[in-house]
Amino acid sequence: LPAFSRLAGRTLTVDESILQGELATADRNLALAHMLREYGMITGDVHDAVESYTRQCSILVTVRDLAVMAATLANGGLQPVTGERVLSTKACRLTQAVMASCGMYDGSGRWMSSVGIPAKSGVAGGLIGTLPGQLGAASLSPRLNSEGNSVRGVDIFQSMSSTLGLSLIHISEPTRL
Repeated sequence: LPAFSRLAGRTLTVDESILQGELATADRNLALAHMLREYGMITGDVHDAVESYTRQCSILVTVRDLAVMAATLANGGLQPVTGERVLSTKACRLTQAVMASCGMYDGSGRWMSSVGIPAKSGVAGGLIGTLPGQLGAASLSPRLNSEGNSVRGVDIFQSMSSTLGLSLIHISEPTRL
């Protein structure tokens, strides 16, 4: 939790009732974790791994927290509010690469080709997006589309991309010499 608090620039807490409720029904995650352990991808205790993951999913955040976390990633690990180096540039690069390739669940390929902003969606309706060296942004609206992404969040990011030209893969007019 301290690492997430440093990312947000304030002390964050876990909603223990959400954590316990999710752990009570974590059979699928436990099964996946057991399979990962069988293949050597998890070396520690499976229950600890699932609890750690579920604890991270139960952290209480605001949309501002999400935006500051996204801005930290876009800023190469330098937290924009506190000025603290929270993550290495390599960790930020790898995180944003994963966001670009699979952060929007089954819609990730379509997302990158149409919106072009590395993003990560959450099942509670949070959505963060980054353009390295430019911006980190977030939205929070719980209604999800069929791909598990926030309906309003998707609309907001699509609008930012098209109206402001924010996209990693935007093709600008050719330069004339």
